Amino acid sequence: MQLNKIRRLPVAKEGNILVGIITDKDVFRAIMENQDLVATLPNEEFIRGNKPLLSQLGEHMFTNIFPPH
Repeated sequence: MQLNKIRRLPVAKEGNILVGIITDKDVFRAIMENQDLVATLPNEEFIRGNKPLLSQLGEHMFTNIFPPH
């Protein structure tokens, strides 16, 4: 989603009936709240090879997901 600047995705059930929308924030929260998902996050080698992308993601999280109060 981040790579393609997609912030929202429709959620549909069988028959293409819209039942909701999932946002990039929903995905982030689900990962942070589920330790099993955290274990599947990229390893150190991936992180080294994608520092610019991860830096951009970090900026996005702190400015858009956790804005200053």
